[in-house]
Amino acid sequence: MNPSSGKASPVLWLCLILSMSANVALLVLPRWQQLEDRLLLRFQAPPALRATDHVWSTPGSLGTVIMYSDYECPYCARTFAVIKKVKADKNFAFVLRHFPLALHPNAQLAAEASECAAEQGRFWDYSSALFENGNSLSDAAFEAIAATVGLDMVNFSACLKDHKYAAVVDADRDDGDHMRIRGTPVTYINGRRVEGAFSESLLKSKLARGGP
Repeated sequence: MNPSSGKASPVLWLCLILSMSANVALLVLPRWQQLEDRLLLRFQAPPALRATDHVWSTPGSLGTVIMYSDYECPYCARTFAVIKKVKADKNFAFVLRHFPLALHPNAQLAAEASECAAEQGRFWDYSSALFENGNSLSDAAFEAIAATVGLDMVNFSACLKDHKYAAVVDADRDDGDHMRIRGTPVTYINGRRVEGAFSESLLKSKLARGGP
């Protein structure tokens, strides 16, 4: 405000306009991103199995379930428990891919730890234990879980300390970014995308429907 004229200065008006523009952008951009994601997902092919995937499968498979997940995500833990329970009496291939979220401080290292366990053939045992302890993960927890599932502790500790599989985790996350994943879990059940946790009945119904 110019004291002598009682009028706002051009600089003040410019600041007000920039502030209003920034507020509008904060409101509009997330919605625009959602619309863009929905449009692109309509034409995007579902993820395919890769040679590097960990696949829990049995003969006579009903199809494939691919889950992008974070070990500190409670909804991921709930979804994993549903898949594990249904898998006890339904034959389908299950793939778990890493998508550690930045808001979870231990998620990246947890994913790397699961890959170190995979090196010793215990990926699924270790992953199950990570989900069961998802609200209390830490360096000490990673070591304790490794001991519980029977890993060679010297090799496991060296693997985790050297971040031997960080690039593998990053590759999964890049794949998730390509699939327009913004949060976890995101699961593809025979090519059909499901965002968030889901029930046993939903999983069974989608498996029964077969392909996309």
